[in-house]
Amino acid sequence: MNGRSSFPFAWEPFDDALRARKRKFFSNDDCMHVDMVRYTPSGLCMPRGYTDAQLKIYNFETRPDDVWVVTYPKCGTTWTQEIVWQMANGVDSELAARMDTMEKVPFVEFAHMKTEREKTEQYGEGKPLYVADTIAYADQLPRGQRRVLKSHLPIEFLPPDLLERNKGRGNFMEADKFKNSLIF
Repeated sequence: MNGRSSFPFAWEPFDDALRARKRKFFSNDDCMHVDMVRYTPSGLCMPRGYTDAQLKIYNFETRPDDVWVVTYPKCGTTWTQEIVWQMANGVDSELAARMDTMEKVPFVEFAHMKTEREKTEQYGEGKPLYVADTIAYADQLPRGQRRVLKSHLPIEFLPPDLLERNKGRGNFMEADKFKNSLIF
């Protein structure tokens, strides 16, 4: 941990009427799409499980050599993270083929986006650490080896020292229709 303790944002659960509307499309009450919370004033919605991890993500210890791919969903993130991971790892296509995408590039909020039932349905009972607890997985990656990390969270929900630690490293914006996608 890096000395921070409290998460400066508050969440409100979806009201019963909105949950009822969502249940028409998703069959389980514990589905990540039904059991959600909203941050105001921005209106950002997240699965309720995220609130259990928000402090852990906010206090995540960044490293000076980390590479972060922070984008909106569905704008080429997986493609971009694979290119960045390959560049950071000497373009080792044989190693890349043996590893799961999230093993190579931890998706920091993923473990808390889906319910345990949903993760078990997708990955089975023996979920790997990079699925069960992405922050713990990222923390245990070796020092001295560049970590490539992924997130779809707004920058204010990520560790506050993220931009400061990476100052002067040639931050740039991903050139696509979504102007706020960053790689740094």
